[in-house]
Amino acid sequence: MRNSVVNKLEDLAKDDSNIMFLVGDLGFGVIESFQKKFSKQFINVGVAEQNLTGVATGLGLLGKKAITYSIGNFNTLRCLEQVRNDALYHQINLTIISVGGGFSYGQLGYSHHATEDYGILRTLPNITIFTPGSREEAIISLQESIKTNGVSYIRVDKSHFFEEDHKLGLPVDTNPRELISGDETVIIGVGGVIAEGFEAIEYFKKKNKKIGIISLPRLKPMDTLSLAQLLKKYKNIITIEEHNLINGISTIIKEICFDNQINLDHFFNLGIEDSFSTIVGDQKFLRKHNNIDSNSIIKCIESI
Repeated sequence: MRNSVVNKLEDLAKDDSNIMFLVGDLGFGVIESFQKKFSKQFINVGVAEQNLTGVATGLGLLGKKAITYSIGNFNTLRCLEQVRNDALYHQINLTIISVGGGFSYGQLGYSHHATEDYGILRTLPNITIFTPGSREEAIISLQESIKTNGVSYIRVDKSHFFEEDHKLGLPVDTNPRELISGDETVIIGVGGVIAEGFEAIEYFKKKNKKIGIISLPRLKPMDTLSLAQLLKKYKNIITIEEHNLINGISTIIKEICFDNQINLDHFFNLGIEDSFSTIVGDQKFLRKHNNIDSNSIIKCIESI
């Protein structure tokens, strides 16, 4: 997914010299092509994320469209004050691309786990938050972000994502997307972990049970009315996220259901409990360990 975003950024930079791509001394193997083709639109500030955001803010105040690119927590939580006080307060055109949502860099330990990011950023005023789950959603998120006159955050999964079924003819946008319509039960997710939901759906297909699935490519601002209309179709709602449950999408869905008088008698949320993940392993292993893999979804649905 990250390669698709950087490749699209190259295409956009061809026609817009105001695009400035800033990195924190990483992304090698992905960013070199952009660096070579657009050397005057590329800055490596080194391992200094607070300075990364400060430089991006300065460029934004000069009318540039700044993009910061780093791993998970580094250009979000490590420089949260600069995002809040410098970029957001002055409403510059800044796109924060955070690579490695959730457990993408699981082998590197908790310092590299992005499992509280959108929950924390969601509390900041005027920020737009994108959580794409496919390559196509990621590209659309980037295009919308650069057009947005303000600060946007794009949470990109390093490796895992779901494949769009183009045969269905579904429009790819950042509004709530019902990827598959179900009978009584729907899975709602964000980011690459939605792929686990598709695996669960395939399991139930063999049992002649039709499970729905909804992707939320943009968490803030969200078209809550259209999502509420989708939710009213279902008796059983399951949320799944590679993120802490506190202030995650389960919280958002509960807010929407409460505001729209949607019954929550059969509501289940799968996510990371209020704890640190001290176990080290790859993304698939850590999903299983935290009960946010396809088997956990299957068990949840079977228990209903």
